[in-house]
Amino acid sequence: PHFALRKHATTRRPLYSGAVVDVAEALADLPVGGQVLCTSAVFDDVCGVLDALNSPQVIDLGAYAHERHGAVGTLYELTPRALIARRTHERLDDAAFAAASLRRTAPGFVHAPRCSPVTVGFVM
Repeated sequence: PHFALRKHATTRRPLYSGAVVDVAEALADLPVGGQVLCTSAVFDDVCGVLDALNSPQVIDLGAYAHERHGAVGTLYELTPRALIARRTHERLDDAAFAAASLRRTAPGFVHAPRCSPVTVGFVM
C-alpha cells in the first residue's frame, strides 16, 4: 500500500505513514510564496479543470525519485496567473530537492539548454 493508517494510542487521532506521506512531506518545504508543486498523479487529477483554476502556468520540473520509496514521477510547478508577472524566476535546484530526499532522474523544461535562437515545433 502507498500509505498506512493507525490510531494514536492516547489521542485516538489518525496517524498516516508511508510513501505518500513521505513524498508529501518532502515536497511541502520546497515551494516559496505563491509556488505550487505537485506530483504527476495530482496533476493528472487536476489537468481537466485547469480552466476552472484560471489556467495557471504549468512547468515540468523533471522526474524525481524519493530516497526510500523510489520513483515519484514528474513534478510540476503551477503558478497562478496573478503571480506570473511577480515571479522571481528563481528555480529550485537539485540541492534543494536532495535536502528533501528527492533525486532528479530525468530533466524537465527548466533543465533545457538556454540558447538563442530556439525553434519550437508542435506535432498534432
